[in-house]
Amino acid sequence: MSSVRRTFASLGVPSHFSGRLAKSGIVWPTAVQRAALDALLPRTASQPATPARSALLRWPTGSGKTLAYALPMLSRLSKNATGVQAVVCTPTRELCLQTLKILQLLTSHGRPNKKGHAIKVMSAMGQVHDRMLLELLHQPPAILIGTPQPLGLLMRAGALPLTTDLSRRILVLDEVDSLAAHFRWPHIAHLLASSTGRQHTHFSHMSRPTFPISHLLICFFEFRPP
Repeated sequence: MSSVRRTFASLGVPSHFSGRLAKSGIVWPTAVQRAALDALLPRTASQPATPARSALLRWPTGSGKTLAYALPMLSRLSKNATGVQAVVCTPTRELCLQTLKILQLLTSHGRPNKKGHAIKVMSAMGQVHDRMLLELLHQPPAILIGTPQPLGLLMRAGALPLTTDLSRRILVLDEVDSLAAHFRWPHIAHLLASSTGRQHTHFSHMSRPTFPISHLLICFFEFRPP
């Protein structure tokens, strides 16, 4: 039986995102992208099914996991919400920079689309400095991507201005097996606890997990208190 190849646009990806991908020569979704988009993209009025609130993606490096979560994440952002709506945590600076490049492509580096809606993306790597704190305070991004230590420090200091609408909060943990390393996990546990809107949840008391598999990515959409 022959199957019809589906483009990003035919899978429901908003035209301004699929158009930017097409200009870069990215037209055909990979297997993980098709699966994630089918489960996680916001539905239209003609699609009664509710998208999943969370997902675990397990695919090898090079399979396209970043776009698999980035497109549903971007599609769920509210233009009316204030504060940081999505936090993406990666274990290394290199992966953070790679992901930042993809997000900047999709958001056209923060330039407004035809409807006048702009999406700001900001990174938090290395030391937390005054310029970073001032930008978060006065011009918070819709998406903050960073590595565990600065994200954890910002959370503990109360300097990460998450949107007050808990239903709009998104948390992505990329390469969870690496994030579970003993020197990273304390920051991740605090990030999980603080993202729920409660300072003391079961996440803050979690022991460091052991992941026997690699390339594991977890997305929490509508990350609300249990």
